[in-house]
Amino acid sequence: MAEVEFEYNDEFFLDEAQRREASAQFSEIWFALNPEHMHLAFRDHDKAAQDLKATFQVWGFRVVAMSVFALSVAVVEPIFIEPAVEHGYIPSAVGELTIAIAGLAGICSVLMGYFGMGFSGRKAQWLQSRMHCERMRQWRWQYFCAHIREILQASTDEKLQGSYITKRDLAFTHFVANLQTDGSTRLHDVLSRKGDAPDAVWTQAEFKSKIQHIHASRALEAPTAQQQRPAEQLIKAYGRVRIGAQKRYARYLTKDTGAFTTHPATQRSWLHSRGIALLLAIFLLHLIGLTSVAVLHVSTVVTKSIHVLAVVLALSALGLRAIEDGLRPSEHLGRITGYLAEVSSIEEAYWETDVIATKCNLMIALEKAAYKEMVDFLQAGDRSQYIM
Repeated sequence: MAEVEFEYNDEFFLDEAQRREASAQFSEIWFALNPEHMHLAFRDHDKAAQDLKATFQVWGFRVVAMSVFALSVAVVEPIFIEPAVEHGYIPSAVGELTIAIAGLAGICSVLMGYFGMGFSGRKAQWLQSRMHCERMRQWRWQYFCAHIREILQASTDEKLQGSYITKRDLAFTHFVANLQTDGSTRLHDVLSRKGDAPDAVWTQAEFKSKIQHIHASRALEAPTAQQQRPAEQLIKAYGRVRIGAQKRYARYLTKDTGAFTTHPATQRSWLHSRGIALLLAIFLLHLIGLTSVAVLHVSTVVTKSIHVLAVVLALSALGLRAIEDGLRPSEHLGRITGYLAEVSSIEEAYWETDVIATKCNLMIALEKAAYKEMVDFLQAGDRSQYIM
């Protein structure tokens, strides 16, 4: 496959044009490289994970907004609302309702932000769903690498291809069923120190030994005349599709721009620019307030208005900081920058070596790196809190 711009999950060939190109380039092993049953299942789970993440973030933004609103009303009430009610500018019922709404918003923000009521469950659902998707992705490639010899044997035999597909799809179905049954326990293991166990990366225990087995490297080192092209395509497929997709993903997150809800570089840039703007606005308001009192001698109402507005803007700046703590863009950028460097190093070594055993070890290295990146992502997400 030619180098392409990043598209989410392009290694699953969800785009029709990419599917046609890949099927032509990897025609001899397409039966193993394009498991449609698995791709459809992943797409459904991935859509659910994205929706859960969006829901969690929206509620996080709401928690921060409620807190900013409640604190802002607390500042405004004695300066403007109470005098307006006393002078008959607004009905007392309106003033009381505004204060009541602000108080309710403050209580909800504390209960949801600090104690997680109606909120922590959304995060757990999102993280668990995301973990399921990434483990499905890892299973797909680990199974592929663990069955190199079977793929090469089946590449010249349609009957063996049918048998391979049946066994793979059945194994995948069992894997997903077990994953969903023990979802919360598996997530807890990933978020705890158990997630750092040496063999935790493998979706099935025997995959590592199968990749390292001498039969796998021999099948690629000395293929039969009929298996020569399939062997070449298999090596290229893992390098260009698996390693390439991970590199494009990491490069996109660190160097390009994207949707605010998913792209940490965009998030950090957006939050930083708004934070600077608020700080400048607060500085100017204080400067205007000082000038109004010391030089212009304006009325007390004007100076109070300037100070109240400055406090509201300061609260808004704190709200942005709370959103930053929830999104954690700098942490994600640091993590993904390191992952990009690691994947780039693996890719370079993969294409430079002609030793098949080394390529197999680099496959293992990539799977370990991808798993570690998933663990770091989930742990960062678990630390995500929208608290003022």
